Amino acid sequence: AMHGTGTLRAPAVYHFGGMADPPNGSFIVMEHLELGGRPDMGALGRRLGAMHLAEPAHAEARGGKFGFVVDNTIGGTPQHNPWTADWVEFFGTHRLMFQANRTRDPEIIELAKKVRRAMPGFFAGVDVRPALLHGDLWSGNV
Repeated sequence: AMHGTGTLRAPAVYHFGGMADPPNGSFIVMEHLELGGRPDMGALGRRLGAMHLAEPAHAEARGGKFGFVVDNTIGGTPQHNPWTADWVEFFGTHRLMFQANRTRDPEIIELAKKVRRAMPGFFAGVDVRPALLHGDLWSGNV
């Protein structure tokens, strides 16, 4: 998806699929990029901003829905991305509460519920639009 925006240098995906061994395994074949040195962080910031402003590739996102065409993982943790009409609902349900519930810690879950209930007020009057985000942004992956 990032490659398709033309804003950041991202490897093209040539092929991907599932594997029987190991069970539930998967693979991806991507373009090799010659990387080295330190990135220009100012240029990176500008390109990330351009990526966030790029027109979404998927019709659902162009139509104002939040989510993604596939689920993914954050490390070994599943991350569900169902198309959702409201950003507060998407983030509150599929990010905040999903992660809080995984802790099985009643105190963390209750604190997350308080944040979740307050979220609509945080975004009152804010025009939140679907945008493509870098899902694994850290210094070793730019």
